Amino acid sequence: MARTEHPQWDPVMVDIADYVLHTPIDSDLAYETARHCLLDTLGCGLAALDFPACTKLLV
Repeated sequence: MARTEHPQWDPVMVDIADYVLHTPIDSDLAYETARHCLLDTLGCGLAALDFPACTKLLV
């Protein structure tokens, strides 16, 4: 079986991933903002289910 060669990741993407994975979050405001963003995203997604043009994009 041939060994699969993986392309090098873009350095900017590596920096972003490292930041996301290894930067501690010690701000209550950051967690509250993230929670509001998640709830807004879920709400928009659920509301979009009422529109056929949106639901056809899910298939």
